[in-house]
Order: sequence, then structure tokens, then C-alpha cells
Amino acid sequence: MARGYIQASAPAPGPELLSAVHDGAPYRFQLRTAHVAERRTGPVRPLRAHAHAVYHLVLFTEGINRFCLDGRMVPCEPGTLVLCSPGQRHNFAPADAGSAAYHEITFSLESASGPLRVPFAKLLSLYAGVELVGAPAMRRLEGLQFRWFARQYERLMDHIEASGPLRWFRAWGTVWQMLSALVEDSPPDGPPAGPLEEVKEYLEAHFADPLRVANLAQRAHVTPEHFCRAFKARFGCSPIAHQRRLRIRAARNLLATTALRCKEIARRLGFSDVYGFSRAFSRSEGLSPRAFRARNRPA
Repeated sequence: MARGYIQASAPAPGPELLSAVHDGAPYRFQLRTAHVAERRTGPVRPLRAHAHAVYHLVLFTEGINRFCLDGRMVPCEPGTLVLCSPGQRHNFAPADAGSAAYHEITFSLESASGPLRVPFAKLLSLYAGVELVGAPAMRRLEGLQFRWFARQYERLMDHIEASGPLRWFRAWGTVWQMLSALVEDSPPDGPPAGPLEEVKEYLEAHFADPLRVANLAQRAHVTPEHFCRAFKARFGCSPIAHQRRLRIRAARNLLATTALRCKEIARRLGFSDVYGFSRAFSRSEGLSPRAFRARNRPA
């Protein structure tokens, strides 16, 4: 069930623990909104991106879809964590047919001269006291890490909605735990995401497009043969197999949550025709797209 909160009566600033200093100026933490299980149904048209002087920490919890970030459509699924910075154009509504649910907290850091506008990675560096060069704007959480983060959003809402005198003390502590976990997951002085990780991110953002291994290898600055060997050694499958998995996963979501015809699903996901889509889906899932839809249709 969706739970939302818009700050109106909380203490104006957060505690010193959540404050930051940048260029000699102190900035105080201000919680703006918090949501749990915010559910949106797409496609949203037109999907207008916007930007403002706040930070968003968004965790997608249900559905496979796409949203807008920095002028491009980015895939999301349960476990996709987005660190959206001030001034970064975005719209978390689903761009494709189907639904998606997410948890979100929105906050700013305020000073007498205005809000802090540094990127999220820089903010984490200010908290850590060291430069964090490996702090990506999107992360993929799985297993215990995903469940832990999801629970922190729920705990934050529990504290905000409580009536005891310690509710804000506990709420601020939960926010600090979440930010601390992001810092711990961004090792200092480490290299940025390597070429293979960058190509994998590109592939996951463009899995519906026709892709050639030679072009992917060029992005990684290696030969196609070396790229295929390195990709499989790093991620456990070939780049083409990874693209196929992404397409089938998106197809499962569209079949289960929309009434789109198989021909349209095949077109959206980059299959050459509906017959090729049906063969690939049946080979992966052990049943045809029609049978999968019948089995997973909501009651």
C-alpha cells in the first residue's frame, strides 16, 4: 500500500550529523518528501523531464519499465537504485506500458546563500571526508542488500508517522544509515567503472536496439574477440545472451501487465518479427507468450 509524506511540521533542519560543509559554507539537511510503494502506470505521454534543487534517492521495487534520466530512457526493475542530483533532469513515471512501484526520499541541503547543488557523488564525498570516485548515479541492488534498503524506507515512514518524542531522532538515524551504506558502497580512490561495466550499462539502456558486437567492443577499446571473452568471464554470459535475457525479462513484464499484442511487444523489444519473438520466448520460458500471459493474467 502506498504511503506518502510531505514535510510540513518537522524540525526545520536535520541534525548536525546530516549537515555538510562545502567551500567553507555550512549546509543543513532538510527532508522534503518520503514515499513508500508509490505506484505509477504507463505509458505516460508526454513524459516531461524536470529538474530542481533537491536530491532524490529512489528505489524501484516492482515492475520492469523505463524512466527518463538526463534526456534518455533508462530501464528499471526491482533493485534499481537512482541517486538523482540537483539540476539533473528526470521523470520517474513509467515510459512504457505497464506499471512500476518505487520508494523515494527527497531532501535538500540549505544555507543562507541557497541550496547545495553539487552532484550526489560529491555530497557523499563531503559526508565521507574523502573523494569517492566510484559513486555511480545508478546502482543495481540484489538479495539482502535490496531488502535492507527497501526496509530502511519503510522504517523511515514508520518513524515519521509515529507520535513519540523520539520519532525525528529515529528518522534522522535511518536517513544517516542509508547515506552511510551508499558511502560504504563507493570505495575511495578506486577507479571509475571500467570499460566492461560501462558497455554493460549501455547495453542495458539500449537492449531493444539492434546491436553489433564490433560496436560494443569499440566502446570498450578492445577487439571483438577479446571483448566477448572478457564480457563472458566478467558477467557469466555473452553480450548477445545478456541482451536476449533483458528482452525476455521485459517481455514477461509486458505480457503480465498489459494487453499489448505479441506483434507490438516484439516490435518494441527489437525482435525481427513476432515469430522470432515467440521462438525466443518459448525457448527461454518453456511456454509460448500466449500461454505465459494466460497463466500470469491478474485475477
